[in-house]
Amino acid sequence: MAAPKATELFRVYSNDPADGVRQHYEAMRRNQCIEYANRVEPTIFNFETRGLRMTVREALDKLAAFVDRSDPDLALPNIQHALQTAERARAAKKPDWFIVVALVHDIGKMMYVFGEPADGMGGRADEPQWALGGDTWVLGCAIPDSAVYPELNALNPDAKHPVYGTVNGAYTHGCGIMNLRFSVGHDEYAWRWMKANDPPLARVPEAMAMLRLHSLYPWHNGGAYRQFHAPGDEALLAAGACGAQLPARVRRLAPWRW
Repeated sequence: MAAPKATELFRVYSNDPADGVRQHYEAMRRNQCIEYANRVEPTIFNFETRGLRMTVREALDKLAAFVDRSDPDLALPNIQHALQTAERARAAKKPDWFIVVALVHDIGKMMYVFGEPADGMGGRADEPQWALGGDTWVLGCAIPDSAVYPELNALNPDAKHPVYGTVNGAYTHGCGIMNLRFSVGHDEYAWRWMKANDPPLARVPEAMAMLRLHSLYPWHNGGAYRQFHAPGDEALLAAGACGAQLPARVRRLAPWRW
């Protein structure tokens, strides 16, 4: 068995156009903006009327057909990543809620089932996936230089907006990290999905922070967005960072809303 990679060898991005990762992030910068979020959120996050019902296990099985082209560390179907992550959490003797979050942390990539490739939600590695995977950021304020490929920030449609292009953007100091608006992606979907179905896990703040913020690398790795912190956000920062470093079973008799 191969030895695990050292932590500093993860999230290493290439400028080689052949691997497709940089193109993925360029597409994110060009498309992820307030106008896009306003257009797709009412449909993508509409759990009440979509009518799609399945168990968590059935949803995980859907990820057996999904490979995230944005991940520089993984070329396996996401169900294998989910199981490996949960097993690592269990081996580390994390609490039960942590292990469950580890298992479902990427389950938001289920959006490919009902999303459109034109909206960045393709299910195949040769289709656009810029609304499914990769690093997230806060919409409505300037993308920080700590985001991956910062040289692409100028491509964002909101970059020259008189409000959205500024450091504080549409927000006030101390408004609270969970009151910010994030780019559309699997993190945001998983957080809203958990809220919509309201299992006991939805009332564990650290668990919800891990789901929503585990890809917010400019925050927990780059030190961005600290001006928005409210009391309690340091604990959520620790939870989000812990979720980002995660390289089993979930049972529920009634199907969940998707």
